[in-house]
Amino acid sequence: MPSIFMRRWASRLTLTVTDIRRQPLQDISHEDALSEGVERFRIDMSTPFPPSIMSDCSYRLGFWNMWNSLHTKAGERWDDNPDVIAVTFTVERWNIDA
Repeated sequence: MPSIFMRRWASRLTLTVTDIRRQPLQDISHEDALSEGVERFRIDMSTPFPPSIMSDCSYRLGFWNMWNSLHTKAGERWDDNPDVIAVTFTVERWNIDA
C-alpha cells in the first residue's frame, strides 16, 4: 500500500520544515549538493563542464550531472540557472503523535 494511505498512528518518521528559500540553481553549495544524496562526480575529460563549476570537482558536479539528466526542457537546464525552492528539514525518528 502506498505511504500516502498510511494511517497516522503507523508513521515512524516526522519531517519538520526548518527553512524554505528561493535561490538560483547554481547557488547550490557543496554541503547542499551532498545532502541531496548525489555521489561525487568522477572526472571524464569528454564531459563538457560548465565554466561556473569547472574548478569544483565535488558533489556540486555530481548534482550538475544529475540535474541535467533529469531536466531536458529549455528553461530547466543548469545553464539556464532557474530559480528553485530549497526546503530544509529535520528528521525525527518517532511517530508524529508520540
